[in-house]
Amino acid sequence: MYKRQDTLSDLVRKYAEFTTLTREIVEAFIADIRVHTGGGLKIVFKFEDELKQLTDLAEKRREKVQQDDTE
Repeated sequence: MYKRQDTLSDLVRKYAEFTTLTREIVEAFIADIRVHTGGGLKIVFKFEDELKQLTDLAEKRREKVQQDDTE
């Protein structure tokens, strides 16, 4: 069961091997889902700041590896 005080890393470890998206997983990671007229969809993640930091870090590491490969 999802607990509000779980950190992003707690949740990633807990659900890393999931094979089916469940309501529990959605409630753990998603703060809000907004459906707009015309079919637009906006998903607001609970850990958006942390996810942004991780994707930025991953991009920097990817660039470094590519740079190292060309040297």
